[in-house]
Amino acid sequence: MTIFTETKLLPTYLFCYVAGEYLELKLEESKTYNGIPMSLYCIESLYKHMEELAPFIFEITIESMRFFESFFGYKYAFNKYDQIFAHEYKWGAMENAGIVTFNDLYIFKEKVSVERKLALANTISHELAHHWFGNLVTMKWWDDLWLNESFADFISHFCLEKIKGNVTTLSYESSMASFLQRKGWGYHEDMMITTHPIRGKVANTSVADSIFDGITYSKGAATMKQLLFLMKEENFSKALSEYFHKYEWNNATIEDFLEYMQRHFAIKEFTLTEWRQMWLEKASLNVIQASWNPNDTSKDAKITIKQTPYTQEHPTLRLHKIKVAFFTEKFEVDVIDVLILPQNETVAHYDASKGYKAVLLNFEDHTFAKNIIDPVSLDFFINNINSIGDILSRTLIWRSFFEMIKDAAMTSHKFVDVITSSLAKESSDSIFERQFDFAHTAINHYTPKKERDALNSTMFSYIYDLIPKIPADQQNRIVILKSKLISFAYTNEEKQILLNWMNGQDQNLKDHPMTVGQRWSTVVKAFTLPTLTIEEKEAIF
Repeated sequence: MTIFTETKLLPTYLFCYVAGEYLELKLEESKTYNGIPMSLYCIESLYKHMEELAPFIFEITIESMRFFESFFGYKYAFNKYDQIFAHEYKWGAMENAGIVTFNDLYIFKEKVSVERKLALANTISHELAHHWFGNLVTMKWWDDLWLNESFADFISHFCLEKIKGNVTTLSYESSMASFLQRKGWGYHEDMMITTHPIRGKVANTSVADSIFDGITYSKGAATMKQLLFLMKEENFSKALSEYFHKYEWNNATIEDFLEYMQRHFAIKEFTLTEWRQMWLEKASLNVIQASWNPNDTSKDAKITIKQTPYTQEHPTLRLHKIKVAFFTEKFEVDVIDVLILPQNETVAHYDASKGYKAVLLNFEDHTFAKNIIDPVSLDFFINNINSIGDILSRTLIWRSFFEMIKDAAMTSHKFVDVITSSLAKESSDSIFERQFDFAHTAINHYTPKKERDALNSTMFSYIYDLIPKIPADQQNRIVILKSKLISFAYTNEEKQILLNWMNGQDQNLKDHPMTVGQRWSTVVKAFTLPTLTIEEKEAIF
């Protein structure tokens, strides 16, 4: 029998037992952070794969813990940190105090792209962040579940960006670019008629299950990034430290949280009570668009930022603090801060003497709004997307292209043209990978059915021709392309190419054998080939 020491008060939903035939991989005591014991667990058949991932998992955990302790001004409060990869687990992960559970699908059994591995890093950091926001201080009722999840969703990406230089087991470009991509979940759900405020009344625990969605996580996380930008990092950090010390091992409300934020809030134009009403208690999003004169080269030029509600059913206009970037012909960037007022138009002044060629609103992605790129800037970006130096800016621009397809302002044909003419020159693997997902969605959800096969075939041929041209040292890009090639195979001819590739009979792809996962995806597609007999299909297994 084991008798555990008495713990501090914990929420009932964080009480956890894990039982089963799990194998343990324990971090050596000399490598622990502040002497905190850490172990990983999984079933026997996954152990060798977990062993390969262990240095990465432990490093992300320790570097995240070090950052959180500093930024939150509060030490990790528990006496161990176990991470258990549970078989057939219902959720992605759960932040049980000191015994975090993960779906064991996170243990990769073959080489995956950097973005997929970064997503695992984010989940690790996210669940650790809950040990302060959720475990140490717990929201009083489910009405404020959004704050637990929104906070962890934002701060994990923020953390990974801050520790990027310390991480040796994964080389990634920008965690905040991944955060921007994840915001697509929130944008999608906030544009639907089923949208709802970030914060709402939850009558009972049964209803609580229904609020784990893109509004709670993704849009809520975006409001946290906006709040940090409004307050500045140092003030945000001080407010959190005071909040955690005040409400440690206790429950708190949104009023308690905002009270400590307000103490370090320096913007005079409005209070956090007003911010709460605009952002947390009103549904849907705003659309912003710049109106400017590219021929004006004066030192006191004006730019008008128009703000409208996305839908008249939710007419709220909000206060947004953003950065506006101006691009020269040589792709130099000048930036101004603008406080968009909760009204139809906000006018800002800038020095236009350099003769700017394009404008990008929400530079660095500090607010949650749908950005419509003006026609002059759109033409510049389409023709020069690879010359925009900042990864976050290019990510914003590509997302705006995709949103234009959904708005019927750009055709899928045009989007595919932009991809096939420019994507091979894209330096960021994160952006590179995401555009194939956008193209797949654009073709199969926003294109007339009679035109889908041709566009899918264009993408298939583009990827098929590109794979052999990728240098051998760019393995991550090859991993991405091999997976995406399969996703665009719809015609019988393309499925046969996949089958030949799987059997080692395709000369174009002979140097790039399929993984086990790709073989199974090919088997699924091959079973729809009318040219194969039942016996031939069964022989594929």
